[in-house]
Amino acid sequence: MYCFWDIETSGQDWSDGGTGLTTAQMQNQNTFIDAGWDFVGQPDGPSDIWAEPLGGGYPILWWQLSPLPPLPTFSGGSGIADDPYLISNANDLNHIGYNPRLMSAHFKLISDIDLIGVGVYIIGSQLFPFTGGFDGNGNTISNFTYASTCAYFIGLFGHIDSSTAEIKDLGLIDPNVDVGTGDYVGSLVGWLREGAITGCYVEGGSVSGDIAVGGLVGDNYGGKITISYSNAHVSGRYIVGGLVGGGYNIVNCYATGNVSGDHEVGGLVGSGGDILNCYSTTSVSGDDYVGGLVGENRGTITYCYSTSSVEGVENIGGVAGYNRSTISNCYSTGSVEGAENVGGLVGRNGSCYKTRCFPGMITNCYSAGSVVGSEKVGVLVGWNHSGVYTSSFWDNTVNPMLPGIGNAVDPNVIGESTANMQTESTFTDADWDFVGETFNGIEDIWFIPQADYPRLWWEGMQVPIKLTPRILNCRSEGNWVKAHLTLPQGFTIADVDTERPAVLYSFGFQSAPLYVFINKDKLVEIEAAFKREQVCSMVGNWPEKLTVAGFLTNGSIFLGTSTVRIIHPGMKVIDELASCWLQEDCIYPETDMNRDSLVNLLDYALLMNTNVEFVSNE
Repeated sequence: MYCFWDIETSGQDWSDGGTGLTTAQMQNQNTFIDAGWDFVGQPDGPSDIWAEPLGGGYPILWWQLSPLPPLPTFSGGSGIADDPYLISNANDLNHIGYNPRLMSAHFKLISDIDLIGVGVYIIGSQLFPFTGGFDGNGNTISNFTYASTCAYFIGLFGHIDSSTAEIKDLGLIDPNVDVGTGDYVGSLVGWLREGAITGCYVEGGSVSGDIAVGGLVGDNYGGKITISYSNAHVSGRYIVGGLVGGGYNIVNCYATGNVSGDHEVGGLVGSGGDILNCYSTTSVSGDDYVGGLVGENRGTITYCYSTSSVEGVENIGGVAGYNRSTISNCYSTGSVEGAENVGGLVGRNGSCYKTRCFPGMITNCYSAGSVVGSEKVGVLVGWNHSGVYTSSFWDNTVNPMLPGIGNAVDPNVIGESTANMQTESTFTDADWDFVGETFNGIEDIWFIPQADYPRLWWEGMQVPIKLTPRILNCRSEGNWVKAHLTLPQGFTIADVDTERPAVLYSFGFQSAPLYVFINKDKLVEIEAAFKREQVCSMVGNWPEKLTVAGFLTNGSIFLGTSTVRIIHPGMKVIDELASCWLQEDCIYPETDMNRDSLVNLLDYALLMNTNVEFVSNE
């Protein structure tokens, strides 16, 4: 398409493809510009792939020019990581395009940009993927618009492909992306083959396409997405998700926009897995493999929940329409409706193909939403093909006429009344790990507010915290490490459960009785004191941050997290101990980093991978 040959020099006036031109036409760059070719220095597109040679002649590639043409100018910076190009307006943004020489550069947005009425050049393509960095710096880009009947790898960034590439702290406001039957479509990124997206979001707008369509990212092949969200409306045909169409490694993210499609449709992700600390509160609809969080789960889903309403035909679930891997410590409270293989948590659990099976694993999960279906309908799972369950529950008051599993009976799937489902002992008796108890472990996964179902620890209210001392020298004398947590305006002292000690999250240590008072800012402040020897005993785990959890009188928790640096007694500098670790007869007891009563190379590896400051005894 739009290819040419010289009929004079070739002596051929016919070809099965392309267009024959005279030599004069072949050496006139306007011939190619009219056909959509992009030339250096011409207002015909951003990529600057072709160039007219000095003295005239046939087009050459940009990299054949000597010297190379100057790069576009920006609002400052040199494009390196420590001195990124500064983007202050739409013109700066459009300078990036997919210019090959700019794809490895670094950029920083220094003001909000409105693209209404502006035609935008997609950044990064399959031929020239973006491999640099883009720091949104907390700013937003509004009204990014792209329309086509069929286009691929579409987003503000079309294709990102580098383990060091990163887009961070950027918001998109009211994007409108519609590529018809095109694939790999997102408002921010079409295809994230490698790289990271951190702290980005989409507010409003819509994204539509055919395959691999997501509110933020179309397909996350091998990158990582953290602390991001989307509330855009998303529609497509296959692999459609509120945040990501397809992909893995998604942490601390959520989606709230409506999602619709045909196959593999999810409130957060259409098809993928390895999802941690995420949730969806969307409305999801589709035909097959439709889930409130994920349409088809191919990895792990851990510490996640969905309140999404889900509607479809076959393989419809509150968290996952089809689970072929592992779901643990998750819950669903949204309504689920379908025809066949309909489950409050999972529609279809596990599968086999020829001689290979993919058993669905469900551990410590519950479902409490209404479930409606015709065939193979269960409050927890609609159709169990080859799945395994451990200590999972469903509310039999909400769904009194349905079984826990649509086609089987399993003693590990337990129906309980709403009252029992809102009682902590129901779950701790089944070995669920709750904040504040250590009998079932110290991971502190769940808590339960009054008159409510269990909630995940990270749903607790995040509050400011101040630790004293900030640098904990465990060689010094002292009895306590104190945490001061401050509640938001509107809370009173009576809202704090002073009968329950605070907890050093995921270590199991409880504080002394709380001291609760009104501080100088007229806010409720809680002082929780922990024994110094307990905190210092954690040094083998090398925490970079400590999280303290306290309880409100309604059963909810509040959390504060702060960085801490620990200086441990008896620790020597690495150089002095290196030879000791490499000897089997090393006898320094303080070098037992993991406290397993053995001193070996594992301890040395633990020390080498820590950021804790080490000091000598002297």
